[in-house]
Amino acid sequence: MLSLDYFRRTFDSYYTGWDFAILPFILIAVWLYGRARQNKKIENNQAYSYYTRALMIKVIGAVLFCLGYTMVLRGGDTTLYFWSSNSCANLAYSDFGAYWQILKGNINAETLSAFNSETGYVSYTRDMRAFSVVRLTSIFSLFAGRSYLITTILLNLVLFNAFWNFFKLLHSIYPDLIKPLFWGIFLIPSVVFWGSGILKDSYTMAATLWFISSFYYIIIKFDKSKLISSIIYAIISIFIFITIKPYILFALIIGLAIWFVFGYIQKIRNPFFRVFALPILLVLATVGGGAALIKATESSGGFYSSPEAMMERAVIIQNDLTQDYYGTNSFDIGSFDASYTGILSKAPVAIVAGLFRPFIWEASGPTLIISALENIFILVLLMIAVFGRGIKNFFKQLSSNHYLIFSFTFTLILSLMVGLTTANFGALVRYKIPYMPFLITSLLIIYNNQKIIKNEKGVKVSTYQNNNE
Repeated sequence: MLSLDYFRRTFDSYYTGWDFAILPFILIAVWLYGRARQNKKIENNQAYSYYTRALMIKVIGAVLFCLGYTMVLRGGDTTLYFWSSNSCANLAYSDFGAYWQILKGNINAETLSAFNSETGYVSYTRDMRAFSVVRLTSIFSLFAGRSYLITTILLNLVLFNAFWNFFKLLHSIYPDLIKPLFWGIFLIPSVVFWGSGILKDSYTMAATLWFISSFYYIIIKFDKSKLISSIIYAIISIFIFITIKPYILFALIIGLAIWFVFGYIQKIRNPFFRVFALPILLVLATVGGGAALIKATESSGGFYSSPEAMMERAVIIQNDLTQDYYGTNSFDIGSFDASYTGILSKAPVAIVAGLFRPFIWEASGPTLIISALENIFILVLLMIAVFGRGIKNFFKQLSSNHYLIFSFTFTLILSLMVGLTTANFGALVRYKIPYMPFLITSLLIIYNNQKIIKNEKGVKVSTYQNNNE
C-alpha cells in the first residue's frame, strides 16, 4: 500500500522543490512558443491549427510519466537509465575525453574505470542496446542540470518533432481528416504515456515516425526542399534502430518496399502497363528490401545477425517469459520451434496478442486497464472498418491506398514479432506503441471514408468537416 512516507521518500529521491517551482514557467514558455509558431505557420499549413495542443500533450505526457512511474509504479528501467545518464553527464564535467568515448559506445574496462563515487556509476554495461538509451539520454541530462523531470521534458521536446513531421505528412495526404489524424497520433493513451519517458520505446517510437516521413519525402514524393533534412532524420532513425531495437527496422523495410511498389504503380496511367509493371516492381522491391534487410541484420550483430538467429532468440525469450516467476502478469501463446513453419504456426495467436491483449479480464493495475480499454476501442473500430460498408469495400479502400497498404503490413509484421517475443503484459503495452499510430490512423481513415461514401448515397449521417480549430 502506498503511504505518505513512501511518497515523501520517493519525491526526495527523484525531485527537488526547484523542479516543481520551475515547472509552471516551463509549461507557460512551451505554450507561448507553440502559439507563436502556430500563428506564424497556420496561414500556409492548416495542420498548425493543432500545433500548440500537440506540443502541450507531449510535454504534459512527460510530466505524467515521471510522476506515474516514480510515485505509482515505483521506478524501473527508466530510473536506472536516468541515474546512469546522470553519471555520464557528471563524467563529462570531470573527464570529457572519457565521456566522449562512452558516448561513442566504447564501453570497456578503461572507460568504465573513469566512473567513481563522485560521478556515480552506470548500469546496463553488459547490455549495449539498453546502454544506448543511457548514452543518448546523457546529452539531455547535461542540458537539464541532471534533473529527472526536466531531462524527460527536454527529451520530449526534441522527440515531438518526429510526431509533428508525421502528422504534417498525413495531413498533406488526407487534408480533410485533420481531426481524426490528430486523435490517432497524439491522443492514444499508451503512446502518450509510454512514448514520453526515458525508455527504449520513446526513442524507437520517434525513430519510426522520422523514418516514415523521410522515406516519403525521399522516395515517394522526392521533395527537394525537404531532401537534406529527410536524409538526416533517416540516418538518425537507422542509428537508433540499429543500436536499440533493430527488429522494428526489419518490419519497416518490408512495409516500405510494398508502399514503394503500390505508390509507384498508382502513378502509371495506362492499365496495361500498370498490370505489367506490378510483378516486376514487386520482385525488385523484394530483392532490394531483402538485401537491405540482410545488411541491417549483419550490422546489428548478436541475436539480430540473421533471421534464423532472431527466431532462436524469440523461442528463448518466449520460454523465459512464461516461467512462474513472472506470476499472473504473463501469458502463454504456446511453444514453437525456431523455424519458419514454427513461426507461421503461431502467427495468428501472436498477432492477436500483439494487437488486442491484454483483454479486459486480464488487466490488473491502472496501466493495463487503460491498455485493455484501448484494445476494445481498436477492436470495435476494426469491426466497423471491415463490416461497416462490407468486406469488399474495406479491401477496395485498402488496395487503392498505398499508405493503408504500408500501415497494415507494418502493423501485422511488427505485432507478430511482438506477440512472439513478449509474454509479459507490462512489456507488451510498451512494445506495441510503434505501430499504434499507424493502425489507428488507418482505421480512422477507412471509417471516415465510409461515412463520406454513405453521405454521397443520400444516407443521413454526419460527416467529418474540417473546422480549422
